[in-house]
Amino acid sequence: MGVLWDLSYVLENSHRISLGDIPYKDFPFPYPPLTFLIQAAIIKLTGRVFWHHIAYCAVIGGLATVLTWRILLNLLRTEVTRSRSLAFMLSLPVIVLGVYCVYPHPFYDPDCTLAILLGVFLLQRIELEPASSWRSLLAGAALVVPLLIKQNTGLAFLGATGTALLAFAIVEAWRRHSARKYILVLMGTMLTFALAVLLVHFTAGLSNYWHWTIQFAAARRTPARSEMLGIYQDRVLLLWIGLILLGIAFWSSRRGSRALAVLSAVLVAAPFIWPTIYLLREHDASERAERLLSLWPVLLIFSLVLSLVAIKRRSGVSLVLPFILIATIHGAFMSQQLWGSTYAIWPLFMILLA
Repeated sequence: MGVLWDLSYVLENSHRISLGDIPYKDFPFPYPPLTFLIQAAIIKLTGRVFWHHIAYCAVIGGLATVLTWRILLNLLRTEVTRSRSLAFMLSLPVIVLGVYCVYPHPFYDPDCTLAILLGVFLLQRIELEPASSWRSLLAGAALVVPLLIKQNTGLAFLGATGTALLAFAIVEAWRRHSARKYILVLMGTMLTFALAVLLVHFTAGLSNYWHWTIQFAAARRTPARSEMLGIYQDRVLLLWIGLILLGIAFWSSRRGSRALAVLSAVLVAAPFIWPTIYLLREHDASERAERLLSLWPVLLIFSLVLSLVAIKRRSGVSLVLPFILIATIHGAFMSQQLWGSTYAIWPLFMILLA
């Protein structure tokens, strides 16, 4: 029933917008507008036909999976020899855990994840290809789009990415290197943000938008700090972290020993193997989902530690991407914490895993 309620909410409000009603001004609306504007455009152009919206979800889901694969390939290109094969393998789970696989109808969380993936991909391209003003400006503009789809996730992504880009620009200027591409990205971000503010001001009104999407939404959904930190208080988490650290220790001291290499791989993979076994053996859907979701805290801690350890070996977007994604994921958790906020962000999980 919850799925049907969400679907009806999206389509009803999109239909109202297609008829000319202005959200925030003509009716209460606690969400950013972009997902609803897209669905309103589909209704306006093609009529009230349900499968058109499902086709949209299929296309967006496919694009998100392809973008995930491309981001993984860009990340692994300089790290491993068989980057294409590994990127392909890591992107396979997204086929069944893609942005629109859990909620297969128009919704803002999947759209927001697609926008985040697009922003990350464009940032990677400006580093991998020769400098281009329009490409940098476009990448900057893309960073604002998630904020127009879901405020908590988009704001975390924009804040983390903007901070990283500003730091890059300052460091490059201090080293007397060219910071032009980072400055152009920031300019694209600021120009797009300013344009969005103007559009909101002259349509719905900034005060209305602020009230419904920030004040009302925060009062309704913002979790307590204890709830946000609660996902890291499970005692089993200590076991998984211990096994991972032990596996890393064995790997560091293997000295050509195949047995130690295999043992270290098994220990590091144990937190991920156990939920997989549980999924195959357990018949209770809630229990299976809980075991699968328990991977998130393990991965977030593990990726944070590894990113800090490897900070001297990486540069550019690859250096800051794990920190950006960790901040973005925690931003997503601010709506319905671990249980209700992860259904559309599994592509980010796979990128962190890489």
